Amino acid sequence: MAYRWVYELVHGITLARTQTLLHSCDNGGHPTGCCNPNHLRIGTHAENMSDMVTRERHGLPKFAVDGIRRLLSEGRTQQEIASLYGVSREAISAISTGRSHRAGLSTRVDGSTDGDDTDARQDRGC
Repeated sequence: MAYRWVYELVHGITLARTQTLLHSCDNGGHPTGCCNPNHLRIGTHAENMSDMVTRERHGLPKFAVDGIRRLLSEGRTQQEIASLYGVSREAISAISTGRSHRAGLSTRVDGSTDGDDTDARQDRGC
C-alpha cells in the first residue's frame, strides 16, 4: 500500500512482511486514508485489529448508522430496518442499545449522550 512505501522512504527503513503500520489519525477517506508518515507507527496485526475495533473503523458508515437511529426514533421495528439495510436484526439492536457504533455519535436512540469526537478528528495535516 502507498502509505507503507511512503513510510519506508521517509524513515529510510524496510519493513518486515510481519510488520504493520498503524494510523494515529482518522483523517482521509477509505480506501486510501491518511499517508502522512508522521501519523503512522509500526505495530502488529493484533494491535491493528484492536485499533480498528476501538476506533470503530469497521461495519456500517456513520451516515447509515445515523439513518438507522432516525428510523428507530420514528418507531420503525428493528426487523424492518434490518431488511432495509441488509443487516441482521441483532446489528440494529446493538446500534439501538449503544453496544455498537458509539464513537462519534452524540445521541443514542434513548436520548442519552456519550460525547462527540468531532474535535478529535479535525485536520491534522493529512
